[in-house]
This record gives sequence, C-alpha cells and structure tokens, in this order.
Amino acid sequence: MPTGYTSDIYEGKEVTMSDYLIQCARAFGATITMRDEPLGKSIPVFEPNSYYKESLVKERIKYDHFLKMTDDEIRHEIDAVYDEQLKSYERLAKESQERRKRYESILKELKAWEPPTVDHIGLKNFAVNQIETSIETDCIYSDSRYPQKPTVEEWKSQKLEEFKTNIEYYSAKWNEEVLHTKNRNKWVNDLKMSLGL
Repeated sequence: MPTGYTSDIYEGKEVTMSDYLIQCARAFGATITMRDEPLGKSIPVFEPNSYYKESLVKERIKYDHFLKMTDDEIRHEIDAVYDEQLKSYERLAKESQERRKRYESILKELKAWEPPTVDHIGLKNFAVNQIETSIETDCIYSDSRYPQKPTVEEWKSQKLEEFKTNIEYYSAKWNEEVLHTKNRNKWVNDLKMSLGL
C-alpha cells in the first residue's frame, strides 16, 4: 500500500528521484510546517515569524512612553493599578472564604459519618484528607496577599526592570527566529543544489 509520499510512483505518474526527495523533505525539521500542505506545493523561501519582532517594537514604544512620564502621571497609574489589585484581592478573598465554608461544611459531615464497615474506613480517611488538602491550597487568600501600593521610585524601579527583562527576551527570541529561519532556508537550498534544482 502506498504512502502519501509514494502514491504518485504507485499510480505510475512521472516522478523523478528529485521530485520524490523534495516531497519527502516535508517530513523533516526545516520544512515540517508544510506537512499538511499539498505535496505538489513548492517549498518557499521561509520568512521569520514576526511575533517577537513586533513584540519587541511594542515593548520599546511602551518603554519610551514610560521614560517620558511625569511623577504625577506615574502616581495616577499606580493608583489605577492599585485600585484594580484591591478589587481583585477583595473578590478572591471573598471567593476563598465562601469556598472554605463549603469545604468545612462537608468536612464536618464527613468527620461525623460512621463508615458502615471496617472496609469503608479507608474511604472516609481518603475523603477527609482530600478536603483538608484542598482547604490548605484553595483557601489561603490571606492578609499577606493584600496589595501594597508602591512609591513612585519603587514603581519606576519595577517597571524599568520589567522593560529590561522583556526587551532582552524579545530581542533574544527574535535573533533565534532569524537564525532558525536562515538555517531552514540553508537546509532547503543545500538539498536543492544537491539535486541540481
């Protein structure tokens, strides 16, 4: 039975070794993104994915804007972010308290429940353990998570560190993408040259 790659040969179509090898190349790293394309589609010159380049440009624009902000503008931004964090904290704390009440209600009933046989004690212990573990992990919204409003200087320092980290990350990823694309195209060109194409 032929494969997708050998079906033209199987059906008696005019296929050269070069044609066949170019089709098989789609199963390899440099052209793997073409695996779902029609086999007759020629392998293009690949272009780098622009995601990281665009993200880098956007991050630099935000950085430049941040550098031009006055302390009053920064205070206004701090207040807006703090207000959102406070609303989020209050919502999550309320949800955590409600969740704890639900867990504790079931836990109280579980602890009062008498297993019908000795064979059911393991089930009770397991069920209690599951609830207690969930209380420890799902109901921990406490005052330690209460949002803190930074000073203007703290905010500047945090934001500058964020921008530095993001710009370095997007720059490195863009450079990797360009190199990866260059290597993909070289692999395809080396293959085509070896086949006289």
